[in-house]
Amino acid sequence: TFNAGGSFVQGDSNPDDDETSAIGYFEESLDLEHGFLLTSDVQNLYTTFGGTDENGIPLGNVSGGPTTITGPAGYQSFWLGANYQVLENLNLGFLYVNSKADDVPVNNAGVEWDDDHGAEYDFTLTWNIMQNLKFWGVVAHLDAGDYWKAGGFNENLEDNTTFYGRLIMEF
Repeated sequence: TFNAGGSFVQGDSNPDDDETSAIGYFEESLDLEHGFLLTSDVQNLYTTFGGTDENGIPLGNVSGGPTTITGPAGYQSFWLGANYQVLENLNLGFLYVNSKADDVPVNNAGVEWDDDHGAEYDFTLTWNIMQNLKFWGVVAHLDAGDYWKAGGFNENLEDNTTFYGRLIMEF
């Protein structure tokens, strides 16, 4: 199967300006996870991903909500994916996601952050071992964009690759 789509969440990174505009964010939800690193709530990525800004406020990923920098900034993303059923009980998947912040923050020196979150590549494996036992795993790589430099505060920017797996037993 092939899939494609996009998401737009309006952002407002400056709550103290004289403009009133709606902001939104998606609550953590498996249905809205398009990109393991950029949108997942596993292991608190929504608050811990990306480190902090110069004031010590967590960047978090795009599902971070109002307690992070990235959540209120909103985002625009698109994705392309494919899944292949190799065997009756084994599925392999690939997902490409490209994301940008909608309303970028400004650092303490007045420098506007770059809007590019980067491109994420996810390879997934779903293996139905038995009727009530399933393994799901992902290798996720984020080709990090300059957004994560936090307006120049985080100069030692590195790409991120993670391996994650979970064994699910249902009763």
